[in-house]
Amino acid sequence: MGVAVTEISKTVSIINEEELPGFVDRLNKSGLVFGILKNSNAKSYSVSICHLSDVYRISEIRQLADFQNFPGFVAFPFDGKNKSGYFLPNTIEPSEISVFQSDKGKDGPGPIVSTSSEHYKKGVKSAVQSISEGKFQKLVISRKLEISAKIENLALVVSKLIESYPESHLCIFSIPDQGLWISVSPEILVQKESESQIIETMALAGTMKFEGQNLKGHGWTEKEIEEQALVSRFIKEKLIESGYLEFEEKGPFTIQAGNLIHLRTDYKVRTQKSEGLFELAEALHPTSAVCGSPREAAMDWLNGHEDFDREFFSGFGGIIGPDFGKLVVLLRTAKIKDGKISLFSGAGITECSNPDSEWLETEEKLKTLLEVLK
Repeated sequence: MGVAVTEISKTVSIINEEELPGFVDRLNKSGLVFGILKNSNAKSYSVSICHLSDVYRISEIRQLADFQNFPGFVAFPFDGKNKSGYFLPNTIEPSEISVFQSDKGKDGPGPIVSTSSEHYKKGVKSAVQSISEGKFQKLVISRKLEISAKIENLALVVSKLIESYPESHLCIFSIPDQGLWISVSPEILVQKESESQIIETMALAGTMKFEGQNLKGHGWTEKEIEEQALVSRFIKEKLIESGYLEFEEKGPFTIQAGNLIHLRTDYKVRTQKSEGLFELAEALHPTSAVCGSPREAAMDWLNGHEDFDREFFSGFGGIIGPDFGKLVVLLRTAKIKDGKISLFSGAGITECSNPDSEWLETEEKLKTLLEVLK
């Protein structure tokens, strides 16, 4: 599956923010494969569009280096060892989409299956016990909420997301059989501007409800501080293992993302390698902010305790191209498929975690997205 790389466009298309809602609605009805990501520090979006026959399956993140001279969109799952990622090359211009007609299937909705509070809290208790026994430093337990609903006006949904999450990295992609995915994430996995030798990443962890408080003077509890410190330690370890012995570190500081606030630390490294962005992405994914620590053992634990497949939730998505790339962690995520909306959220568990509090944190993470999509 996939066209010859010589046929792929050398650029991605750019859509202004005011045009985006209606454009996404038309694009979704076209039946084409597409990926869209908000550009950094600009009210514009990069777009990659293609036919299903043009899509490449990606089994390893490092394979993306083969496409770095041919812009397109990347969607990669949480569990990259057992699930494929996708590269969506930009082969169709936005002006062409009106000529296509949707050939999407008419399958009815399947059963509605959601994570119960009892199951989630039981998992938190088990995680706390395992952490206290020294098996883990941290585990990130997620949940899934499904509702039976159809999106009658996708343009309105996109408009509300832009308004509700002005600082987040809005990411939208659609792949047949995978559904339409929407993420409004505050977290970048890796980023490199065109012609720059600097790769950026971040540690983002610790979550509290935003209630209009002063971000600079906000007081964090021991649990959130510890959680963020563990993620920062993980990021620095992976930078060093990847050969970046010197790096710039800024933080931690408080940021707002919708109805929540988080602790964040930024990192910058200098690279001379053209494949450096993808090597670092592979080293970091999945970070301890979405998985746990130690990572391999945490992945095994989650596969045995979570009651659903995360799919692209806490994976990553983004745009890559000649000498640039922006890959964001897919958080605040919704999947729309077959008359169902699936929402995902998670919370970092440490020895200080309380099951009731962690459940409420996942509720807050779902709240704004749920209100927009219902």
